[in-house]
Amino acid sequence: MQDKILPIGSVVSLQDGDGTPLVIVSRAALYKKPGDSEISGYFDYCAVVHPQGLQDPNDMLFFNHENIDEVYTLGYRDNEELAFEDNYAELVESSGYPKLSVDND
Repeated sequence: MQDKILPIGSVVSLQDGDGTPLVIVSRAALYKKPGDSEISGYFDYCAVVHPQGLQDPNDMLFFNHENIDEVYTLGYRDNEELAFEDNYAELVESSGYPKLSVDND
C-alpha cells in the first residue's frame, strides 16, 4: 500500500473486515457522532460498498489510512491530485479537528 492518501475512486478492503471492496468517495471527512450536535473530528476516508454504492447515507463507512488491508485499484490521479496528496498532512493538521480512530469513533 502506498504511504500517501489515496485518491477518490480507489477501491480497498479493510483490516479485520470480510474483504468487501469499498470505494473511497471522500477524504478528510468530518464526522459527527450520532446524536451529537458538534463535529467530533475527521477520518482519512469515507467509502461506500462496491458495487452497490450509496443507497442510504447511514451506510457510509469511515476509516483511516492505517485501517486499509489491500488496495485493489487507485482512483484517478492528475497533477491536482498529486498536489493534494503531497499537502494532505498539512491540510488536516491545520484544520483544527482531531483525527478519530475506528476504535473510538
